[in-house]
Amino acid sequence: MECALEHYDPWGLNLAGIERQGSPDHKFQYNGIEKQVDLGLNVLMAKYRTLDPQLGRWWQVDPMVEEFYDLTPYNSNLNNPIRYDDPDGDCPDCIFQLVQLYTKYSAIAQKAHAPAQRLLSNKSGSTPSNINMGESTRRIIKVVGVSQDAVKVAETGKELGREAVIDAANVADAGGEALADGGLLAAPFTKGASLSLIPVGEGISATAKMTKATMYTANGDYNKALEEASNVAVGAVTNKLTGAAINQSKRVGNITNSKQEVTQETALGTISTMFNKIYSKTVEYFNEEK
Repeated sequence: MECALEHYDPWGLNLAGIERQGSPDHKFQYNGIEKQVDLGLNVLMAKYRTLDPQLGRWWQVDPMVEEFYDLTPYNSNLNNPIRYDDPDGDCPDCIFQLVQLYTKYSAIAQKAHAPAQRLLSNKSGSTPSNINMGESTRRIIKVVGVSQDAVKVAETGKELGREAVIDAANVADAGGEALADGGLLAAPFTKGASLSLIPVGEGISATAKMTKATMYTANGDYNKALEEASNVAVGAVTNKLTGAAINQSKRVGNITNSKQEVTQETALGTISTMFNKIYSKTVEYFNEEK
């Protein structure tokens, strides 16, 4: 049996002259997108849209067209397939997240723009000279104006700081979960050695979740704070139950060697992880419904 060998240009067009036919003929090729050859179309069917590799364009409008108003809504990979990939047809990897972060932080920083400019130019609390009022009254208004602008700038700085902490905690949370999941998945191949990564990953994730809960509480978003705190609590309970189940199996003789222990710990860990993720998504769903 000779395996197929695919080659394609940066836009996903198959380079038939240097390809090798074989079995099986894989349909998922360019960026993992399924190739559709029925009726001689030779297009790529992504999750959200259909890509025509001959044109380097999608057939349908970008579902996130509002975020990329300076580009045609049919563009592929921001017109740069070497640098960006878009396997789902909705947005090149990471770009949308960067746009969201820029938009969010710009909107927050804008709150402090006017008061900061007044403070820098010494115009906070200034009153027109043609208004008839005493000098003492002008000084009072000046002090009040400076104080108000300074408070606004300080509050904006705190808000930016809290949002930055939440975003950093989100990254740490995802990284911790990925580390724990990787340790669990690799357990059968490492004879259980990778299971030591699970408590490390879970510890990172739990710390990040509690950090987010604290920041959400400071922001007055109590629903999200409760969501993060409950995820930590549920994770702690399932981990404790997993440990208790393994210890009980050892006591009654169901586990008699390290191989059996790794097998049971991997199985219970998988169930525990699935339950935690389902619980997290369920809580998130009901909070969004509110």
